[in-house]
Amino acid sequence: MSAFYSKARTFRRHHQGINCLCFSKSGLLASGGEDRLLCIWDASSGQLLYEQECQGNVTCLLWKDADTLVCGTGEGFLSIISFDASFIEILEVHVLCLAFYTRGDKELICAAGRGVIIMLERDLDDGLWTFCGARAALPRADVVTSLNFLNNGSTVVASYATSKELPSQRLLAGLALAGASQNEACYKDVINYAPSGSLSIASDDKLALIHNLKNGFDLISMASGSPVRSFHTSFPPAQRQRPLPVAFGQGETIAIAGDADGRVLIWKAADGLELQILEHEVNQQIFYLSTWSSALGTEHQIAVATETPEGANEIHIWCAGVRGGQKNAFFMVDC
Repeated sequence: MSAFYSKARTFRRHHQGINCLCFSKSGLLASGGEDRLLCIWDASSGQLLYEQECQGNVTCLLWKDADTLVCGTGEGFLSIISFDASFIEILEVHVLCLAFYTRGDKELICAAGRGVIIMLERDLDDGLWTFCGARAALPRADVVTSLNFLNNGSTVVASYATSKELPSQRLLAGLALAGASQNEACYKDVINYAPSGSLSIASDDKLALIHNLKNGFDLISMASGSPVRSFHTSFPPAQRQRPLPVAFGQGETIAIAGDADGRVLIWKAADGLELQILEHEVNQQIFYLSTWSSALGTEHQIAVATETPEGANEIHIWCAGVRGGQKNAFFMVDC
């Protein structure tokens, strides 16, 4: 079987661990890491377009639109960077995960730190970000690993992990639900699915791809909380409990996950068929991945952040395309 993706290029700029990657709709790639650097790349050419040293280690990134990037740091700052207007707005919020939603005449940003979720809103008329009151501690939560808006922006789902003082440092995790309105901050478990690691929810809110911290990855129903498909793999014992990155790709027809051996695994979401393994150097660790597809669905990219045992941090770009618009007929392209 021909490979869907071919490796196009590798970026090297960060000199400490890469914590986050995020594609914009136009195909720009933002990266942030422990070295406090925020970088923006043209993923198609490999050109570094923008670089900024932030007030702390960059923990999460989110494109609000084509010209505005939301950047969270471990030092407790949320920066909203607008490149077309050349301004930076800074809010003092400890941030590990971000989610964004536009609802009517308001924009919503959900920011999560250690055991807490904070909601901010902005009226499109006055342009000012304010705390909207939906702030509460997650039950038993230590670290929030992902955030997603659901139900037309009325609900936020967060996956969270609590690290117990055990020799294995096993992560216990579940899903929590938060009302996203100003007067409601109700948090409760909605899916009893533990242990679990990283999480990605499909755009129609029906399915979630989750690292189960045991034997691979599961595709679960958001309605029932039950697995509808499993993608099993093997992990070295020392790496088994580390959450590994997951994502959907190519119009959510494929499931993508990084493993502990420097590989990115790709399955067909509909039936679990393994489609391809993207190989990196032996013993490289996959820390983060992000996916992008063109508006017409004819070009696709996967960005993968890795670290070698020697401490070298790299971003690898893998590309694929669709021949003549024919669905599910893929060919390798050299971006």
